[in-house]
Amino acid sequence: MEAFRAIRRALGGIAVLAALAVISSGCSSTPTPAATASLAISDAWARPATVGSDSAAYLTIVNPGPADALLSVRCTIAGVTMLHETSTDASGMTGMSMVGVLAVPASATVRLQPGGLHVMIGGLDKTLSVGDEVELELVFQHAGTIVVPAAVRAG
Repeated sequence: MEAFRAIRRALGGIAVLAALAVISSGCSSTPTPAATASLAISDAWARPATVGSDSAAYLTIVNPGPADALLSVRCTIAGVTMLHETSTDASGMTGMSMVGVLAVPASATVRLQPGGLHVMIGGLDKTLSVGDEVELELVFQHAGTIVVPAAVRAG
């Protein structure tokens, strides 16, 4: 209550009443589903791999709307699924590093492709053969969870 009084003294009664009206109306800064449902996922595919080994998956995210972020990826047939990026340093050494959050800018296309950003699928519970399909659950900051089928193909 003391904090409320301090704000009221600092801002004046009208500003506090306006703030309370917004709070009590249930308004929030969370986007509505219509504002975030514009993401389109295409060209999802994964590499073949055997039980217990690792695979990689690739896809394209098209975002004609407001900025979003890919927070994580899940795959039900894997022990672990992570966003990774392949990079080469100045000496020519190539390696992979984990990506915590992948920004998906407004009005942009983000491609996960061989030699760059990709989904690392580790500890497979089953063999992935060419022609199979695996489901990826993409968890976005605003768009929520989008389930995408990824065809297994050589590449």
